Amino acid sequence: YVDDAILTAMAKTFQQAHNKLSDMMTREGGAIEWTKTHNLHFEYGKIVLIDLVHHSNSEPRPTLTLPNIMIMPTKSTKYLGVILDQGLNWKEQTAYIVGKGSTWSTQIRRVVRPSWGLTPRAARRIYIGVALPCILYRIDIW
Repeated sequence: YVDDAILTAMAKTFQQAHNKLSDMMTREGGAIEWTKTHNLHFEYGKIVLIDLVHHSNSEPRPTLTLPNIMIMPTKSTKYLGVILDQGLNWKEQTAYIVGKGSTWSTQIRRVVRPSWGLTPRAARRIYIGVALPCILYRIDIW
C-alpha cells in the first residue's frame, strides 16, 4: 500500500521543472508505468509550484500536462501532515497549528474542574503525552 508519494523537480524556470516532472512520470520505467506494473492507481492531486528566487503571487502558475491528465497548481497542499505553500513562508501551517493547540487546550480545560473531572496531574500527563506531540508534529520541518 502506497499512501503518500511526492515528485520534486528543481529548475530555473517553471517550464523546465514541468518538463522534468513530465519526464519522471511518462518515461520508460517512470511513475505511470511503475503504477501499472505494481497494480496501483495514482490519485493525482495538487501541484505546488515554489519559486524561491522570483516569487510573485500575481504571476500565473502554469498547469502540468501529462498524457490524459492536467494537474492544476494550488497555493498550498498538505503532505504528511505539513502544509506546504508557494513561498515556503509557513503561514497556513502556523495558523493550522495554532488552531490545533487552541482546540487541545480547550478540551483539556473542559475535563479539569475543581468539583469533578481529571486531577491537574492527570491533565498534565495528557497534555505532555498526547497534546504536545500532536501540536508539535513535524515542527522540525517548518
